[in-house]
Amino acid sequence: MPYLTVKILKRGTFEVAVDGHSLVVEGTTDQTGRGAGPSPVDMMVVGLVTSVAAEIDGWLTRVSSFDPALRVTAHYRVDSAQPRRVSSIDLTVILPELAAERTAEAKGVIQRCLAGSTIPPSLEVGLTLVTASRHRAVLRWARTDSPFTRGPWAPSTRGRTAVVDRHVGLFTEFMSRPTLTQNKPLIEGTPGGDDMNSAIRWRIISLQAAMVIVLTAAAGFAFYEGSFVTGMVRDELTAQQVYFPPASQIKAGGALDPAEFSAEIRAQAGNQVITGEQARIYANDFINVHLAGVAKGQTYAQVSTTGQALSAQIAATSPTDPTYASLQAQLATLNGQKTTLFQGEMLRGTLLNSWGWWTLGVYATYAGIGLLIAALGVFGALVFELFVAARKTETYQVAPKIAVSARSGQAPA
Repeated sequence: MPYLTVKILKRGTFEVAVDGHSLVVEGTTDQTGRGAGPSPVDMMVVGLVTSVAAEIDGWLTRVSSFDPALRVTAHYRVDSAQPRRVSSIDLTVILPELAAERTAEAKGVIQRCLAGSTIPPSLEVGLTLVTASRHRAVLRWARTDSPFTRGPWAPSTRGRTAVVDRHVGLFTEFMSRPTLTQNKPLIEGTPGGDDMNSAIRWRIISLQAAMVIVLTAAAGFAFYEGSFVTGMVRDELTAQQVYFPPASQIKAGGALDPAEFSAEIRAQAGNQVITGEQARIYANDFINVHLAGVAKGQTYAQVSTTGQALSAQIAATSPTDPTYASLQAQLATLNGQKTTLFQGEMLRGTLLNSWGWWTLGVYATYAGIGLLIAALGVFGALVFELFVAARKTETYQVAPKIAVSARSGQAPA
């Protein structure tokens, strides 16, 4: 006759020895609500599930051969009034591919096993049969107090939830003992295990909120800097009262002779220089053209070098030398050209510097527009996450199935 002994290892922890085999049973739970080992209630369910697995395995061996595809899972509910009492168990038997008559025979084997098991008559047992190739389509139950919420065959979520992966028409029949009642449709509004959990959602929401703040602040700074730079350049250029020659000078020999000056500057005839683009046009298309004609294209540095050499030659020439007066006249011309080139190049450089800062301010404004658009996009995603995705409810419905007596295996009239 089989025997077993129970030895107390420590408070709430027991060692069970059965025919030379031993295992640890936990009567208490840790902070997570789960024990370090199976509880006595778990062991009762394990015994029932193992009996079913042994019966169906023996039947499969007799009618065909051993098949590793066989799986039996169970999820049970504890009576709220009596925590050590199981009120219902849902069994899922995953079978290998069988003919229709063999599937019906397998159901009868399981029914006879459950009817003959030493379990309380008031315990309701739900049964689902499904083939191994299609078991992922089965509606999976997960309960926090289930001993089968761990491992590769466990449901993807904790808590009482229903998940339908593909089809719900794969269910067989529901078996209840001892009452003959109709299984009501199951409607669950809780999203399944593939949905994003709240912890990850709030991390995403926090990141989105931070990005909105950072992008908005950066856009505001870019707008301010762009407005400040362009405004300062405009004010300084306006104060200088620089004007393009009037349109009347667009003629041969005029200040805007079409033969010398480009169409870009002629389009600005009569306008005041107040923007960076106008400063660039005035510097490159007007001042630079005039500077090119001052000393036959020479720059200020080249004219200055020539003047220094001429000054040294004059110093070495006697005032009574016939060429002395000519050299003095040449030096005066060079000094005049040098002064004109210095002033022109300084003005041109200043205008081009204003154009550079103006361009920087314009690009800063464009950057502000881009950052603002990005901030609005992230803000839209944040609003969607808060008010749409967070409240989205997925509804699943399983069609009613006819109850079958666990004892008789017959449907109610």
